[in-house]
Amino acid sequence: MTIIAQTFKKELNLIINSLNKSSLRQILCRQRLKFSKIDIINYVHVIFEHTYAQKRFKTLFKHHHQSWVKVNYSTFMNNVLLFSKLFKFLFDEINKRLKIKPSKLLNIVDTTLIEEKEERFINQKDWNSGRVTTRTKHDLKVRTCGSKGLIFMNRFGQVYYGSLLNINYSDQNILKDSAAYNSQLKGFLLADRGFSNKEVRKRINNKGTDIISLFNRSNQPVTRLISPYKKVEKKSLTENESRLYRRRWRIETLFQFLKDPYSNCKLTMKGKYHQQIKKAKFFTALIQFNILTTI
Repeated sequence: MTIIAQTFKKELNLIINSLNKSSLRQILCRQRLKFSKIDIINYVHVIFEHTYAQKRFKTLFKHHHQSWVKVNYSTFMNNVLLFSKLFKFLFDEINKRLKIKPSKLLNIVDTTLIEEKEERFINQKDWNSGRVTTRTKHDLKVRTCGSKGLIFMNRFGQVYYGSLLNINYSDQNILKDSAAYNSQLKGFLLADRGFSNKEVRKRINNKGTDIISLFNRSNQPVTRLISPYKKVEKKSLTENESRLYRRRWRIETLFQFLKDPYSNCKLTMKGKYHQQIKKAKFFTALIQFNILTTI
């Protein structure tokens, strides 16, 4: 077992054992919970192993069937689906334990398309459910079926917030409701032109507009959006803003790392899995990456 897997198992045991049955039922949205904490830990670790080791659930079921798995494969997968709901909570809790949080000085936000199905397998049902987007690349129309991953990263290269959005959800709309991301908006926020919006810029920049305010000693949240202006605004970033904006490369490197087939934190959401399991795979990859940054 590698250091990443060992660290995750250690943190998982501490988090699950610190919760009472009532808290677990609330997180899982269950009125009754017949599983022991050992069972919960085992099932969560199976989901982690599925993503981390790139092993099929059927292979993991056969491997563990002689030890603690005492049910058939169908029930096993139903239990996997149930405990996949824990991964957003685990992501937040592990971040707290590793002291991963927004930087008071500089943070980065961006989205990336996460493919869930190859273009040749896209069907009418995918189009009807709004899971397909069309982009132009080298004068060719490329269709992608999947989700959009939203990630906030601090200046130390650690992911402190993640979410899965509809693939057709516009980046411009993400920060329009800034109250929804109030705890994520701190310091200078670097974003690409897709997030650039006059109203969004005005709303966020009202929290603080100069470098002096970023170092004040009050507890008031202070944020300034640094994003290239739209052409119609006929404005450009200042020299100091451009210098800061160049640090946005960190999040692009993260996306390349997650999508690299030979990466230690490879994120793949392809396969006929429930959307809840795919969401768990997304947060598993982010947990792996954050553990890697703290080793």
